[in-house]
Amino acid sequence: MSRVTIHIQFEVTPTKGRPEELVGHAHFFNQGVAPVSFIPVQLESASLALEIVDREGHPVLLPPPPVPDPSATTVNLAPNESYLVDYPGFLPSWTQPGEYRVRAQLTGVAGPDPDTAAASDWIALIVTA
Repeated sequence: MSRVTIHIQFEVTPTKGRPEELVGHAHFFNQGVAPVSFIPVQLESASLALEIVDREGHPVLLPPPPVPDPSATTVNLAPNESYLVDYPGFLPSWTQPGEYRVRAQLTGVAGPDPDTAAASDWIALIVTA
C-alpha cells in the first residue's frame, strides 16, 4: 500500500500585531508516492486548516467555515506537488491581546490512507490591542 505523506510549512508575518495585521502562509507539500485529493475549502478556510490555542492551551474558536460549494472541483495534489495558501487576518477581531500558538493542519483527505493527517510546527504569536 502506498503511503500519503503531507509536509506542511507554516509561518505568520508579523508574529506580533493586531489580529487584522497577522497573515498566515501555509505550504502543503505531498512527499508521498500517491496523489492526495481534497476540496480547496479544506485548506483555504482558516476555520478548517488552522489550529490556534491561547497561552493556557485552550482552543481559540474561529467563525464557522463557509458552506462548501456543491460544484467545487476536487484538487489532486500529485507526488512532489505543493499547494500554497495565505490566511490574511485569520484571527477574529475579538481576539484578546496575549500570547497564542497556531499551526496549519490537514485532515480528512482522500488517498490510499483516508485517515492521513498532518500538522505544521507551532508558531508563537503575540496579539496586541
